[in-house]
Amino acid sequence: MTTNTFLAKTQDALEAGGWSKELKIIEHKDFFLRLKAAGKKVVFCPWFKARNGKSSIGVEFVGGATQVYNKQRYYMLRSARYYIMQRKFNNRWNIFRIPAVGRRPGWIKDYID
Repeated sequence: MTTNTFLAKTQDALEAGGWSKELKIIEHKDFFLRLKAAGKKVVFCPWFKARNGKSSIGVEFVGGATQVYNKQRYYMLRSARYYIMQRKFNNRWNIFRIPAVGRRPGWIKDYID
């Protein structure tokens, strides 16, 4: 399940340049800013929520191999990658800083602060 759910005409998405090949995280922010800059209508529905439930048991791969999901390691790597992608996004749009809005998820303080 993904939280990056949207509806668009294919031609509109292609005219805006599609998804960034450089940004692997927060690519949706870049995409929707480019759609808006292209004069396309962009709306947001705050009532839609999605949750990604990962199992601590592990993930089964083709051939029966399994890999144990390490939540702490995942969040540490994800946070580090997010920081890099955020800098690339900010440089692309000439943004100095994006102020935090709302409450940060609890795990962020453990891995960022």
